[in-house]
Amino acid sequence: MQGSGRLKRDFKKAKQFYEKSLKVDAKDAGANYELGVMHMLGLGQDRDIQKAVHYFEQAGDTHSA
Repeated sequence: MQGSGRLKRDFKKAKQFYEKSLKVDAKDAGANYELGVMHMLGLGQDRDIQKAVHYFEQAGDTHSA
């Protein structure tokens, strides 16, 4: 998501990839974290702090059943 500025960032496409990753593994800490950041900052969608917190909690909850 960071990039060097040489490529145009497509946050909507990034969001789709992270969501697809979570369909395969809902506990994917990286995808949950990145979606949390995107929701927190409003990248590719409106800001939603509640969703951001949800994704951050999922990213930190790697031991739940």
